Amino acid sequence: GIPNKINLLSTSSFITSVDSFYIKLNYNKNRQSNINIDRIINYKKKVVTISTKKNFYVWDDDQLFKLNNKTKSFQLIFQSSTSPLYQECKNFIFEITNNKPTINSAILDKNITIIVSKLKVKQKKLKINKF
Repeated sequence: GIPNKINLLSTSSFITSVDSFYIKLNYNKNRQSNINIDRIINYKKKVVTISTKKNFYVWDDDQLFKLNNKTKSFQLIFQSSTSPLYQECKNFIFEITNNKPTINSAILDKNITIIVSKLKVKQKKLKINKF
């Protein structure tokens, strides 16, 4: 969904005007997400953390971990048999060969446009150069 509020928590400039940034997105019903983008790091890694009322999960590339509340350590609960790159390529090929447009694509496009527009407004308020 579309966040109700976006907080730009930090930015840093090393090579360009904004090489990394950290934002917090607030949604309805006390839901939030944090996004940290670093464009000059020497490796690419995608990690998603999911916090629920009962537990905490970490999705690290092709592995899903669940926090064991008793031992306070993460346990592997799922590992994909294919790489993330393979899955992305497979989905990409399917999408470009599938001639049926879906409403989901249009909705996603609209939501991304709204979020980027909100970020641009925040950027102007903080006088940060475009990235």
